[in-house]
Formats: sequence, structure tokens, C-alpha cells
Amino acid sequence: NMGLGANTIIKAKRGILTSEDDSNYLQLELYDGYYYEDIHPKKFEERKRLPFAKSSFKKYVINIDLTKLNQAEIDDGNVTSEKMLTVPELKITLDSLQKSYNKDVISYADNVVMRSDNIFRKNNPTTTIATSPKESIAKAEPKKDILSIFNATERKQILEITKSNVTSTEFSIQSNKLDLENKSKNINNHWLAIHEKFVIAYSCLLMFFIGAPLGAIIRKGGLGLPVIISVFVFIIYYILDNSGFRMARQGDWSVWFGKGLAPVAMTPIAVFITYKANNDSMVFNGDLWGRFFMRLFGF
Repeated sequence: NMGLGANTIIKAKRGILTSEDDSNYLQLELYDGYYYEDIHPKKFEERKRLPFAKSSFKKYVINIDLTKLNQAEIDDGNVTSEKMLTVPELKITLDSLQKSYNKDVISYADNVVMRSDNIFRKNNPTTTIATSPKESIAKAEPKKDILSIFNATERKQILEITKSNVTSTEFSIQSNKLDLENKSKNINNHWLAIHEKFVIAYSCLLMFFIGAPLGAIIRKGGLGLPVIISVFVFIIYYILDNSGFRMARQGDWSVWFGKGLAPVAMTPIAVFITYKANNDSMVFNGDLWGRFFMRLFGF
């Protein structure tokens, strides 16, 4: 089964199974065989015709992905979250994850190249022997349409096989892309766990230098203005921290910027409120702020 909506049967007289060191793929080379594919159109009317594609080949190469089989088996009881690891353990894990990611990128790229075996063939150089200058010139002339050298039946077989190969290659690329994106997110999660250990400690001090001065400035109890200001400060911090975390995990932002956005943005507020409380200033005096903006705009 080579993909959704198409059943493929390949028969060959002989074949060779090969693999290279440090590769996640097996290469199956088949010789002297037949290729048969049942096509299932989306339209119900076309399904009644039972379309299919059939061709013969001298050599056919199939690349088998072993990435998932090579992954180490993990017992459910031994699964450890990155947030539970120490900084040295996280660095060791990150080094292993990054090496595995780089290896998979190279393997996926090699797989795409090997799928185009008719174009990129290493051990089968093509040589052309011309018997006369006229034949050499004729063979050197480019063809406007390469399919014109085949008959109608051969052109149909070539187009069907080409369509199947393109679909299979596209499906492989999309699958590999999704796999690499998941591995990249896992790497970013480990980097975020490292930064989080320091950011949380700094955020605790930051909230202290925001909350304590506010308690000194707002000299009245109750659940009025103190609660409103506390909720407002928390919402700002949560939005910035959550947005930075998501953008850093997806790789759109660097990890240090995404995780440090919230505390860095709140630091000027903590400095300002602490300074005002130390000088016993009236931060929430409406008349004072009104006169400030009037002078700022020249009124």
C-alpha cells in the first residue's frame, strides 16, 4: 500500500536489500519485475471504470524508513518530564536530542534524493558512443518534449508512474516535516525548562517589588483598588509569559526572548513603583497625573 486511495502490487524476480552506516533507511533494489496499481478516484462515476496503472521495469528502488523503529523504547513508568530534570541533566538530554535531530535531517534529505533514482544514480553512469559526426549532433539536440520519443501507451505508463512517485514523495516529505517539527518543539521545551528555572526565581523577586510598594502606596484596605491593580498586573504578566512561551516553543522566537519577555517588560514597572513608594509619592492621585499630562502636551 503506497498511499491513501491507491493499492500497489510489485513483483520482481530478484532483489537486493542494502543499508549504509549511520542511516535510518533501508534500500530495496528490485530487478525484472512488474508494477501494478489500483486507482480509486474521488468521483463515484469514475470508480465504475476500475482504472489501474501497470508497467514493467528492469530496476526499481524502494526506500524503507526505519526512523520510528530505531527509536528507543521507553517504559511508561520511566517517563520523566523535562521540568523534573536538573540543569546539568537537561544539557545532557539536549545534546542527545540535537544530535538525533541533525542526523534525521540528513537522513530525510538523502531519502528524497534516493527517491529520484532515475536522476541521481551513482553507480550507473550513462555513456553515449556516436558512430558519426551527424549522429553526434543529432543526439546533442535537445528535445522540446521528451515524451515525444515514446508511443501513446508508453507515455501513459510513464505519466502514471510519475504521478504515483510524486504523490509518494510528497507524502513522505509532509510526514518527515511533521516529525521534525515535533522534535524541534521537544528541543525547545527543554531549553524553556532551563530558562524557566531562573525566570521563576527572578519573577518571585519581581512580584515582591511590585506588591510590597503597592501595599505601601495604597493606604486603605478592602477589596477595591488593591484587587483591581493586582489582577491587572497578573493579567499583563500572564499574557506576555504565555505568548512568549508559545512563540518560543514553535521556533518563531528565540527561547531566551520568549521566556524573558514577561519579566523584562514588568521590571520597569517594579522599579517605578518601588521608587515612588520609597519617596512617599502619590502614584494614584488623579489630579497629579492630570496636571502632568497637561504640562506634557503644553496646556
